[in-house]
Amino acid sequence: MTMRKMKLNLIALTLFSLLLILSAPKAWADDDRQLALMPATSAEDTALIYFSLRQVDPNFMEMAVQNMPAENNVNTIQKEVNRLQDRYAKCSPDRDYIVIQDVVPFGAQQINGQNIFVLDEFNPEFFVPVYFQKHNLMLVVKDIEDFGTIPMTEAALATFFKGYDQQPYLSYTLHLRAQKTNGQSIKLEDDKDYNIVMTDIAYLAFFNRHGEVFWSYKASWYGQTTENELKALYHKENLLTTPELNRVEEEIKTRYKTP
Repeated sequence: MTMRKMKLNLIALTLFSLLLILSAPKAWADDDRQLALMPATSAEDTALIYFSLRQVDPNFMEMAVQNMPAENNVNTIQKEVNRLQDRYAKCSPDRDYIVIQDVVPFGAQQINGQNIFVLDEFNPEFFVPVYFQKHNLMLVVKDIEDFGTIPMTEAALATFFKGYDQQPYLSYTLHLRAQKTNGQSIKLEDDKDYNIVMTDIAYLAFFNRHGEVFWSYKASWYGQTTENELKALYHKENLLTTPELNRVEEEIKTRYKTP
């Protein structure tokens, strides 16, 4: 597994972030516009999501000390501890999607008259590395290979070519829902240990050089919690018998500790 070609072009990524801000008044569909303009999740918040998923309290004092300059006093550090504890208490992996903004190399093909963008890096070995203090996380993106080829309509191509500079990369934003982690780690070629976090794709969008969305995907469950998904699935009429429904209810209560 390679340590990511994801750092392909940091200048391009910086420009991409600026374009997202500058292009806010563009006439995108409201939903795409709101989702696409969501800021990237900080490394700190991603780490807190990881600890919440594990149901393990981090060492807040250690985190606070590393966050603060050495000259800070005890009171200042205690305020930072309180801030971290408050953020952690409000953290919910079900609701708080991890937003990634990056660039990816692409190629173009035409198959049976259909224009296709090919993203070779979106394969089963793809992951997103996140670094926060001494914590290294590997966000493994389930089914990212399904987006290794993107069919392009004429309208999508027209938007894509606005301002295109011939550089072979696409800017994208990716919203991930953290699903599970067992605390196990894996050592990569950079000789660092990474804790693995399995994630689902909630939203994916690609942008042209002006920061306009030309292609996007949103999961049908976007914005729902896993608990609500389970209830919606198992409470459809005639889907399960009453004893089966009772067992599902017990499973939901146990999993989410509902009274």
